[in-house]
Amino acid sequence: MNALRKLASVNPVPSDSIDQLAALLPPIPTINALPRRRGLPAPRRFVLVAVATAAVMAAPAFALRTQLAQTIHDFLASDAPSQAKTAIAAIVKDTAVPGRGTPDQVRLVVTTTGPDGGVQLYELEFANGDIGTAVVDTSNDPPQIGGGASWGPPRPLPPGQAIDVRGSGVDFPGKNAFYFDGIVNPQVASVDIAYPDGHNQSVATATGYMLGWIQPDTDGHYGDGELLARDAEGNQIGRFDICEFGRDLEFRPHNPTMPTDPTAACAIPPTPDHG
Repeated sequence: MNALRKLASVNPVPSDSIDQLAALLPPIPTINALPRRRGLPAPRRFVLVAVATAAVMAAPAFALRTQLAQTIHDFLASDAPSQAKTAIAAIVKDTAVPGRGTPDQVRLVVTTTGPDGGVQLYELEFANGDIGTAVVDTSNDPPQIGGGASWGPPRPLPPGQAIDVRGSGVDFPGKNAFYFDGIVNPQVASVDIAYPDGHNQSVATATGYMLGWIQPDTDGHYGDGELLARDAEGNQIGRFDICEFGRDLEFRPHNPTMPTDPTAACAIPPTPDHG
């Protein structure tokens, strides 16, 4: 994961600015651990953020751009999409209690267009050292993907892995696209989803992150597949098996001792902590 640029000082976030933005939100449920986070050594907190705003911003397909980290104060005063400001303000408000880490810097890392319109991935750095991500629907009112954020102690890529899925989820299983995000190493030139029927789907990557989605079929199933990372020469350097269990998806680092066919590899039951 690329290191964030540390700022010399962090301006406090005016409470009235947060309250004005967060007033647009319904009550925000907090979940202590996100089951679809695979292989993390410690629980990561998850906030579901439903963003309602009249502003609409369309993003061109796979238009990837990044920015330097901003303080929360500067981000809320920037020209970022209203949906993103509202989502980040809600996370700050939800974590602004004693004993919990509060995000103090934010950085846009991926902008792309999904099946529901524009979507952005933000990197969050918390005052206690936690690192997280937030997915924001920037095109729809009400949002079609809900949005969400999760965070926890920073963790680099496991040894030997080119990619790692860090977050995933869906608002309405079987109806909406299943979004996921993660990190990639510098050798990764592209990431694709390979489906059993032979077709591939590109995953957006930028600045050490990836953001992708899987759409359900007409019967509401997502199916099994592979998440493949390749270098600049087209060589496969990483693989995750994508396994469907009850219209939920589990992303597993591929074990070389397992069958190469994803359906066969996914025949093994989900891990015990998978919800």
